[in-house]
Amino acid sequence: MSQTPRLRRAAAGVALAAAGRGGALAAMWVLAAALPLEAFGAFAHARSLVLLLAPLASLGFSVTTMRRIPQLRAAGRPAAAAGHFALGTLVSVGIGALGAVLGLAAPGVDAVSGAALAGLPAIAVLFHGTQAARALDRPFWAYAPMGLAAAAAAGATATLALGGASSALEAAWLQSGAMTVAAFLQTRALARALGPARFPAPLKWLSEAAPLTASLMARGWSVQGPFLLLAFWSPDSALGMFGLCMTMAQAARVAASGANGAAAPALNVAMLAPGRGGARRVARWSQLVSLGAAAGVSAALMAVWLGVGPLVAPHRADELAAAAPMLALLLGAAMVQALEAPLGQALIGAGRGRRELRIQWISAIAATATAAAAAPSLGGAGAAAAMLCGALARLGLFHWALRRDGWSAEPAAADELDELRGLSALRAAIRADHARLAGAGHSARRILRDALMHKTFRVVCSYRFYRAARLARRRWIRALIPLTALWHRWACLSIGAEIAWQAEIGPGFRLLHGFGVVILPCARIGRNVTMAHGACVGYRAKPERPRAPLSSGVVGDGCFIGPFSFVWARMGAGSVLAPLSILRDDAPPGSILAGAPARRVRALAEAGGGEADDAPKADERG
Repeated sequence: MSQTPRLRRAAAGVALAAAGRGGALAAMWVLAAALPLEAFGAFAHARSLVLLLAPLASLGFSVTTMRRIPQLRAAGRPAAAAGHFALGTLVSVGIGALGAVLGLAAPGVDAVSGAALAGLPAIAVLFHGTQAARALDRPFWAYAPMGLAAAAAAGATATLALGGASSALEAAWLQSGAMTVAAFLQTRALARALGPARFPAPLKWLSEAAPLTASLMARGWSVQGPFLLLAFWSPDSALGMFGLCMTMAQAARVAASGANGAAAPALNVAMLAPGRGGARRVARWSQLVSLGAAAGVSAALMAVWLGVGPLVAPHRADELAAAAPMLALLLGAAMVQALEAPLGQALIGAGRGRRELRIQWISAIAATATAAAAAPSLGGAGAAAAMLCGALARLGLFHWALRRDGWSAEPAAADELDELRGLSALRAAIRADHARLAGAGHSARRILRDALMHKTFRVVCSYRFYRAARLARRRWIRALIPLTALWHRWACLSIGAEIAWQAEIGPGFRLLHGFGVVILPCARIGRNVTMAHGACVGYRAKPERPRAPLSSGVVGDGCFIGPFSFVWARMGAGSVLAPLSILRDDAPPGSILAGAPARRVRALAEAGGGEADDAPKADERG
C-alpha cells in the first residue's frame, strides 16, 4: 500500500501545527520578555496544571476515539461513530466543568490558576476533538484550532504587555477564552462531518474508556509532573525560565504528534489484520517521519534560543545561555516521545491496554523519582532530565513488550471489527425479518413490541440474539448467553417449534403460523425464505443415535416451503415446495416441487410466477 496519501496528510498536519505553534511561540517570547519572570512563571505553572488535567476530563474517550471511529465507520455504522464522538464531547465538557469548579473552590488557589482552570472544559474538548479529527483524516481541524487559539491568546496578551497593561492574570483569561472559541468551532465542524448521531450505551463505552484515564494520568504526570514538582524547590523566576523552555519543547512534540496522528488510524487497522508485517511497517514509518519532524523543529528552536533570544531579550542573555542545556534535555525528551508514541498506540490497538497502563505508570514513577533526586540540586535541568528519563523508560518497555508478545493483535481485538460488523448485520437482519412481517419503515418501538408479543416473529428474534451471543467472543456479549437461551427456549416452546442456533438463516426470514417448524443445526437458509407450519429443514441420518451425523438441507434465496414439507437436499433459489412433500434430491432454481419424494412439476415462470427473487413474496399462498 502506498504511503504517499498518508505522508501528505502528515505533512499538512505538521505544517498547520507548526504555523499555529510558531505564532504562539513568538507571542510567548514577547510575553516572557515584557512580563516579570516571576509572573510569567506563575502563568506557565498554572498552564501546565491545566494541560495535566485536560486529557483526564474525557475519561479515556480521547484515546478510544482514535480506535472506535475508524472501526465503526468501516463496519457501516456512521451514526454510531458520530454518537461516540458526541458522547465523548459531553463527558469532556461535564468532567472538565466539574474539575474547574472543584479547583476554584479548593483552598490556596490563586487568581492566575483560577483563570487557567476556567478554560479546562474547552481544552478537554479540544483534546478529544483532535483525536476525532485524526481518525477522520482531517488534519486542519486536528491541529489548527489549538495552535491558532494559543497564538491568538498569546498574541493579544503580548500586545497588551508591550503597552504595559498586561499581567499573568489577563494572559490566563485570554487563553481560556480563545480555547473556548476554538473548541466550539472544532466541535461544530466535526459534528457536521460525522453526520447524525446515535448515542451508544454509555456504560459499555465507559467500561472501556475509563481504564485509559489511568494511562493518561500516568503519561501526563511523566510529562508535566516534574514541572509541577519543581515549584517546591525553585523560585518563581526559575519556574518562568523552565516554562519558556517547556513552551519551546511543546512545539517539537506537536510536530511529532502530527505524523503519529496521521498514521494512527492505519496502525489500528493493521494491528487487527492478520500477520504482523503491515503493522510494523506503519509503526516504523510513523517513527521515522515523526522523529524527523521533531528533530528538525528542535534544531530550529535551539538556533532561535541561542541566536534570536539574546536579541529579543538582551537583558536575559546570560539566563538564556545557562538554560540551553535544560532546553536540550526537553527537546531530547520530545524526540524520544516521537519514537515511543507509535509503539504505545500499537499496544492499545493489539488489545493489550493493561500492559500499556503498567508501562505508563512505571515511566511516571521513574520520572517522579528522578525529579525528586535531581531537581533540588540541579533545578530545572533536573526536572528536564526526569522527563527524558520517563520517555526513555516508555520507549524501552514498549519495545520489549512488542518483541515479547509480537505485533499481532489479541484474539479479542482481532475479532472486534468482525463483531461490530456482526452487530450491524444483526440489526439489519431483524429489520428485514420485520419488513417481511409488517412492511418496511416501522419504528424501533413497533419492532420491539412485535419481538415480545408476536408469536412467530418472537421466535425469529430470539434465534437471532441467541446465535449472536453464542458466536461472540467478547465477554460482555457472551454473558448474555443464559438470558438469550432462556428467551429462545420459551419462544420455541410457545409454538412447538425447534430452531437450532447453529443453523444459518439469512435476513428476511418469515414463519407462517410456525407451529411444529423444525430447523436442525445443519440447515443453511438464504434470504427472504418463508416456512409454513410443520416444515422441516435438515434431518438426522440415524434418529436412534442422538449424536449421529446430520444431513444438511440448503434452501436458496426467496424460497417457499409449504406445510409439513421436508427439505433434505439443496433447494434452488426462488423455488416453491408444495405441502406434504419431501425434497431428497437437489432442485434447480425457480422450480415448483411436489410429491414424496418431490419432483419438479414445472418452472415457476411457466406457472405465471415472477422472477425467482419475487417468488417468496407470495407468502399468502401458504
